[in-house]
Amino acid sequence: MKNLILIRHAQACTAKADQQDVERELSSKGKRDALNAGEALRKTPPLPERILCSDAVRTTATARLIATTLELPETAVQRHRVFYTGNHNDLLRALAALPDSLTCVALVAHNPSISHLAGLLTGNCRRHPMDTSEVVRIECPANTWSEVSRQGGKIAEVDN
Repeated sequence: MKNLILIRHAQACTAKADQQDVERELSSKGKRDALNAGEALRKTPPLPERILCSDAVRTTATARLIATTLELPETAVQRHRVFYTGNHNDLLRALAALPDSLTCVALVAHNPSISHLAGLLTGNCRRHPMDTSEVVRIECPANTWSEVSRQGGKIAEVDN
């Protein structure tokens, strides 16, 4: 069984006039919510062994705050540009490339791709869109990460 934790990034500040979307930082509320998401994850094992996130400032900050709360090493957070620019199929390809020795992975990304992925893996499309800092834990009846997209997952828990 593979455990996938999908997390939409925490609330970001409104972009400044000369700021690109990818540069938006977390708001004070977003920082609190990311820490709370980490605390909620800590109480409900299994814990992620790795956290994948986009290279957007708000998403990376969300992942790092969660990792700190879970006492994961900095190397557990891995940034990928495709999680910012891509769609749910790109997220699936990244998951398929993970080492099968990992049993639990968190993915911090953006709407609509993170919500579409949750719907695709569980067949529960009514969950769209995920709220900021929302956590969806999915149990996937797969032995390898490449099988995750081909087998129906079950929502084990939702926290927002």
